[in-house]
Amino acid sequence: MSPLVRAGIAAAVLAAIAAAVDRPLAPVLVTADGPAANSAGAATLLRPCPPGSLLDNQVCVPVPAPSSSEDTAGAVGNWQIYDRLPRRPDRPADPRRYRWPVTAVAAFDPSPLGAAGAIPLDALLLVAPIATPVTAPSLEHQRGKAAVLYSGPLIGQTVVTEHRVLEGTQEQLYVALVGNLASIATRAGVELDARAKLGTVGDSARRGVSGLHLEIRRVRQGVDVRALQPDEFRSRAHTIACDARNVLALALTR
Repeated sequence: MSPLVRAGIAAAVLAAIAAAVDRPLAPVLVTADGPAANSAGAATLLRPCPPGSLLDNQVCVPVPAPSSSEDTAGAVGNWQIYDRLPRRPDRPADPRRYRWPVTAVAAFDPSPLGAAGAIPLDALLLVAPIATPVTAPSLEHQRGKAAVLYSGPLIGQTVVTEHRVLEGTQEQLYVALVGNLASIATRAGVELDARAKLGTVGDSARRGVSGLHLEIRRVRQGVDVRALQPDEFRSRAHTIACDARNVLALALTR
């Protein structure tokens, strides 16, 4: 065979491979051929999967392309780690089982002051009369005192507190955003005793809503929460939406 013919065949093969890579990949069953197919363990013998796919239980499954949206904050490579932390199954579903920063809550509603697309119990409105005292959130397995990171305008008048929580053998950092306050009774830099007063319930967000806005968010690994600007406490690049029932202390039983 002449070199010219061989070069033409090679070019045709390369063109066919390139066209196959550009097409969307469907799952491909991987099998073993020939005499080895009858030997023990032959099902795991298997040819490599095509580019853009990974082997999963003998099937080559296409890997999704990277997304450029904000939802990929906290992702490794193409894989999403988490976007929110739902209630753990070992924690009570009934919100009345928990110790909230305001007493005599009339209702637990999704907060209309929360981020767009917020899920109930990620951003809560604790319905209560104006001027009801508000205390620092009490978190389960909290280590040491909570600290005030910020006080001032954010979700109406807002206090942001920092909490160190022992989860298993590791310490995890959370922030609590307590907003829509009528008044603030603390300031940034203060360490808080248990049940210390933060302010009073109001409608400082001016939505005609009387109640306490509450968000508890887990700080992502490697984030210096004390260096954040006020509007960055709610950024998914820095903190993760968390169902408050995961970390709030349980109410004392009588």
